[in-house]
Amino acid sequence: MLAVLEQENLRSIDALKIDVEGVEDTILVPFFEQAPQDLWPRFVIIEDTQGMWRVDLFSELQTRGYRVVSRTRQNVMLELELHRR
Repeated sequence: MLAVLEQENLRSIDALKIDVEGVEDTILVPFFEQAPQDLWPRFVIIEDTQGMWRVDLFSELQTRGYRVVSRTRQNVMLELELHRR
């Protein structure tokens, strides 16, 4: 994911909707480990497929400053707290 953003010369992400059939953790954890904080999305919408994840992605996001702001039947909306940016 980071390579694509760099290739496209993106400098910020306002919102990210990710639904990759249960491998969100495989994509997002390395992204957050490698990407500069300035590139972290302010808002994330993620399908709740935590039963398929190898790690607790919601805890990973929380430790990076995200908080759940809303839930639907299938999706969770998280927002990056302002002091983290």
